[in-house]
Amino acid sequence: MDVSNESSVENAFKAIVYHYNAPPTLVVNSAGCGSMVPPLGITKEQLYEVFDVNVMGTLNVCQLISKELIKNKSQGSIVNVGSIVTNKVLIPSSLGYNASKAVVEQITRAFAGEMAKYNIRFNVVLPGFIDTPLLRQATTPDIINNLVSSCAFERLGKPHEVAEVISFLLSDRSSFVHGTSIEVSGGQPTKNFS
Repeated sequence: MDVSNESSVENAFKAIVYHYNAPPTLVVNSAGCGSMVPPLGITKEQLYEVFDVNVMGTLNVCQLISKELIKNKSQGSIVNVGSIVTNKVLIPSSLGYNASKAVVEQITRAFAGEMAKYNIRFNVVLPGFIDTPLLRQATTPDIINNLVSSCAFERLGKPHEVAEVISFLLSDRSSFVHGTSIEVSGGQPTKNFS
């Protein structure tokens, strides 16, 4: 599914509803991309490319799942994946990614405000620096060491630590958690990682 393409998202949701005879009630919206381009050099096209996936992709999924849940009179829990870069960490040459993830957080809040009356919960998880192949490919060993030293636990996060928070937000254990941003960052402070 190409989340930046509304028709692709719509077709995926139709297939899910057809197969299960109901819309999904638990959704993790985690598609994302970024580009390492300095603010003075980024082009509109490069910015739009990141925004198409991170912003429009999030919006497309949130709109379609909300419409399906309302139509079927179903409650649900949607967890969007943002980033701690929205308000805590400065990453050079990441204007598109940083700005787009800030918008993801605001999309989550907007849907939370509108969908509560339908018992559809929206929350956003803000991962810090998580030890994934993508992080290792996109950075250098020096940057990794800098990231590790910025964390109270002196290590990168693990994917399962983010998954545990998402699992909680999808579950009934978080039935009164709504419109919230939850950091999974190991206490990483504001710091410029150059």
